[in-house]
Amino acid sequence: GALIAAEAGARVLDRSQAGGAIVAATPGIFEELSTLLETAGVHEA
Repeated sequence: GALIAAEAGARVLDRSQAGGAIVAATPGIFEELSTLLETAGVHEA
């Protein structure tokens, strides 16, 4: 589900310095993804 996808994404970002830099430079995108994941989780539940 959405939580598994979020955890997998977090692990990938933890291993990727480039990914971390992108998230740091564009926090709005990460917030938007979090909102989408929460919405998906509500619909999934």
